[in-house]
Amino acid sequence: MSNQQLTIPSMQVIILTKDEIQNVKFETTLMQAVDDSFLALGFTVKDAIYRQLESAFGIKKQEIPLKTEAFANSLAAIFGQASKTIEIRIIKELHGKTGFACKPKKDLVFTEYLTELQRYLEAH
Repeated sequence: MSNQQLTIPSMQVIILTKDEIQNVKFETTLMQAVDDSFLALGFTVKDAIYRQLESAFGIKKQEIPLKTEAFANSLAAIFGQASKTIEIRIIKELHGKTGFACKPKKDLVFTEYLTELQRYLEAH
């Protein structure tokens, strides 16, 4: 019986700060809520929205959490007033995933909600 060597490729270890972990949590949660909300419109429609966001507005799916203002503006450009319905759907998905609910305002601004959600996740 001969000795066998096992070669393990080197591994890269990434150490994140608490703030970076919270950012990842926010980004992952938001991307999943957006994906679930778009999927409610149908698989084909979901894919078409992502393609339109990227081709017309330069926003890739994974960039949505980093470009929330541009994302909201893009939804408005694509869907007009109906974008508010999609934003509300995303907010409901986020509430279901995080339990976060902000105090209702007369005119809820989607990007303000996302900012408040990010603060909430940083605190919890």
